[in-house]
Amino acid sequence: MAKTSGKPTSTRSDDQQPGTVRRGFVSAAMTVLIGGLTGLFPAVGGAIFALNPLWRQKSNDPPAEDEFHLVTRMSSLPSDGTPRAFIISGERTDAWTSYPEAELARVYLRVDQGLVICHSARCPHLGCSVNYQASQQKYICPCHHSSFSLNGTRDNAIPPRDLPQLAVEIRNQDEVWVSLRKVGEAKPEVEPAGDDAPPANAS
Repeated sequence: MAKTSGKPTSTRSDDQQPGTVRRGFVSAAMTVLIGGLTGLFPAVGGAIFALNPLWRQKSNDPPAEDEFHLVTRMSSLPSDGTPRAFIISGERTDAWTSYPEAELARVYLRVDQGLVICHSARCPHLGCSVNYQASQQKYICPCHHSSFSLNGTRDNAIPPRDLPQLAVEIRNQDEVWVSLRKVGEAKPEVEPAGDDAPPANAS
């Protein structure tokens, strides 16, 4: 006759219970962690977008291309139509740094039959600054020998297009204001700048 032990027979349910609790805890912790990370990523992305000036557009600040800049006075321009070079300065923001008097553009101004004509000095080929050669009455690019006539028309096939003509306003009968928003676009319409005709967009 087989002997029986007085000790109760153990079951596996008692051994599995602690492991089951641990697995449930780990699963719950992972769920909370994943949910937290999922909510964190959009918040971090929004913070970066809000703080980074490269991605943030200031709604109250108009683009520089829409602004007019006081460059010179009519009385300072040669009456014979000879172009004069000017540098347009103004505020420019580069990432986190703001430059209050940065160079925005180089331009040429001249008077032609009562009109003030402005051309960008930036060659449309590779961006070098053109120089006016009085002996040839042309704008010459020193980099790759592009050349342009007084009205900005290209004289050879090196540049892809003519010199950009920029919008001009005459204010207070003598102040010459120039906008940069026409760079690379079609030539804007201009009005006679003399006293016998109203200037373009005079204020």
